[in-house]
Amino acid sequence: MRRALAAFALLLLAGLPASAQVLYKWVDASGKVHYSDRMPPKGFDGRVEKIETDIPAAPVERPAVAPRAPAAIPPQADLATKRRALREQLWARVDAAREKVEAARKALETGSDIAVEDRRTFVQRVDGPANQALALRSNCRVAKDAATGRDAAVCAASIPNDAYKERVEKLEEALRVAEDELDQALTAYRRGVD
Repeated sequence: MRRALAAFALLLLAGLPASAQVLYKWVDASGKVHYSDRMPPKGFDGRVEKIETDIPAAPVERPAVAPRAPAAIPPQADLATKRRALREQLWARVDAAREKVEAARKALETGSDIAVEDRRTFVQRVDGPANQALALRSNCRVAKDAATGRDAAVCAASIPNDAYKERVEKLEEALRVAEDELDQALTAYRRGVD
């Protein structure tokens, strides 16, 4: 607290005109320290300390500073060159994003083809009168049940396995990310050109 007050007193001294070179310091009844260029108010019966500052003998001369030349304004051609370079850079980003989208689409198309190892096969067996109608379908055949000796329709079906589904989901996500990057690149290009 005392350091702050001392710093404040020094600031006051620095800001005072040359004629006001006397500063007074006193502590009021509540213990608060005061600094002023005037005496404390009438009726103050505490101790007042007079602080005199040194007056410099001569004003301090500052070294002459050569005037600065105004900042060079780049020619219009430089500004146009910078804008053209920015447009080309932004358009290159758009082209790269488009290529990434095309690569992701192609990967999805080729990765979506179901190979033999991507399939899971299950067999459904139907007993009763419906077995005759089911037997006419291409994936069904009529077979004798070994336990009962009766005819039953046996239908085989093939569905994609979980590994195939995960692979396709990853390829679809890669395509979504590539499309988002393309959208961002186009937005940046539009903002940079406008």
